[in-house]
Amino acid sequence: MLADGSFAQLFQRHFGRMAEALQLPHRYLLELANPDLPEETPLARKALWYRQKYY
Repeated sequence: MLADGSFAQLFQRHFGRMAEALQLPHRYLLELANPDLPEETPLARKALWYRQKYY
């Protein structure tokens, strides 16, 4: 789904209006370390994490 863009379409269909209403580009982003995350958490796979310009 990530490769063919269908995930982005699905996300936009279900959460697009809410994401726009939040006006995320006008907010601050604080990245916090979470030592309790399991090592298996795919943090390096950026496509799995919300970034406004991609959805």
